[in-house]
Amino acid sequence: MSLVRPSAEIRTGALARNSAWNFAGFVATLGAHFVTIPVVVSAIGLAEFGKAGLVIAIWAPFVLIGTVIGQSALREVSASLGAGDAGTASRLAWTALILVTAAAGLTAVALLVAGPFLIRQFGAAGGSASSWLLAFAVYGAGWLVQQVGLVYQGIAAAAQNYRAIAVSSIATAVAMVGATVMMMRVAPTMESYLAGLSIGFLVGTAAWPFLVAGVRHTGGWAAFTRERSRLIHFGKWQGTNYVAAAFGNQVDRYVLAAIANPLALGQFNAANRLQEAAYTGLSKVTEVLFPYFGSMSHREHSANREVFLLASWSVALISGCILGPLVPLADAVLRAWVGGAVGVVGGWMLRTLVLGGIVGSGANVVIYYFLATDRARRIAILSVLFSAATIALAIVLISLLGPIAAGGAALAVGVVRIAVMLGQFRAETGAAAEWSELLIATALPISVTTGASIIATWLAPLAPTSWLGLGAAYAGYAVVFGGLAIFASMLFGTGRRLLRLAASSLSALARRKLRE
Repeated sequence: MSLVRPSAEIRTGALARNSAWNFAGFVATLGAHFVTIPVVVSAIGLAEFGKAGLVIAIWAPFVLIGTVIGQSALREVSASLGAGDAGTASRLAWTALILVTAAAGLTAVALLVAGPFLIRQFGAAGGSASSWLLAFAVYGAGWLVQQVGLVYQGIAAAAQNYRAIAVSSIATAVAMVGATVMMMRVAPTMESYLAGLSIGFLVGTAAWPFLVAGVRHTGGWAAFTRERSRLIHFGKWQGTNYVAAAFGNQVDRYVLAAIANPLALGQFNAANRLQEAAYTGLSKVTEVLFPYFGSMSHREHSANREVFLLASWSVALISGCILGPLVPLADAVLRAWVGGAVGVVGGWMLRTLVLGGIVGSGANVVIYYFLATDRARRIAILSVLFSAATIALAIVLISLLGPIAAGGAALAVGVVRIAVMLGQFRAETGAAAEWSELLIATALPISVTTGASIIATWLAPLAPTSWLGLGAAYAGYAVVFGGLAIFASMLFGTGRRLLRLAASSLSALARRKLRE
């Protein structure tokens, strides 16, 4: 793939095709987790698996380096390609790669020095600082190359080539499975598991230079300084947003490590890994909205209303279908996946985390729209406030109720977050959409799918024990939850209008595929 100008007119069909490639990459990643986690837990035990998750959690907030610079590259490179300026796009991509290498390298050195001592502050972790150094170094090597890969991913997304992203994800997944399984056979330790993850990141990133061509820099230091300023202007606010969100997402791990035992940390790590995998799939399907909204940023907000409403409704519906079935199947899936050691607490954690994921998805479309229309500062301020509330509430809930309360803070704050983000959308766009339209497009499908998943848990406490049975039950729940949300939407004029738009878009995509 080279850096070329994407189609001037981005249609819904293109979004569906890009989402399909992103989903293919997600399936490979999900498969890697499903294959490796049971092998790892069986080999090293749930407590050691929890400790490995703590190492990952220390590094996790600093993934913001690759994520933010990658999103800055996506925004600026796509704008240059849209204007037909492939030369500037190429230089911006090269500058982003230089920036991420320097920033991630310095951060890696700092964390290798401070990380092992920092982790000793968690009472449940145990071990000496020196005993954690190898684990930090092994995973840190993979983290470093992962940041470079995230920038390459942003460059590929800017050129609307999600096929390249899928290929890199598949390469990462295959390498991760092979390396982890081999490591567990040779030396079943926490460090070996982290080494398997790092090898996967290394292989996936190594594939990028072959998938992306035309990245070079010309124009000397003045051009580099100019392009660096463009990237940093967007990145400073998105960086603030990501730091806040990252610490909010990891706070449950930190609190559990401080007050609980390694087994509770391992239970949460297993439940959270499954929820993260499912939520990542949802993100992969919907993140194509970012460049799409960017291409529409020159239009009046009122002209974007129908697209925004349809995107919000579709994301809420897909979220309920992908995540919702995990609520009634939580205990059965965890037992079949990693064994009975997860206990009742693990199933409760997974349900809470999944419900939080469904509710949290309700604000995603607003976030993508604001980022694409140069409102990153507003998103950053709100993210800091929401994250602070999540951290404070998580500390209180887990301290009072114990491990069973993990994930509860994110769920509670997520409900408030939807209301605030929808209110901000109306305020920023001059009330381009009515409250009734926003609620039907977002709150209605979320409420129906979450309510149905909770009722299903009460009505059907027993679940299949085989993977075939679980797969059939998952598919059945997804169809039922989605059907209920569609039926509820049909009761309102706005819902019927959105269904007609969705049907028209899918019909046009099918006709185009038949012509091809």
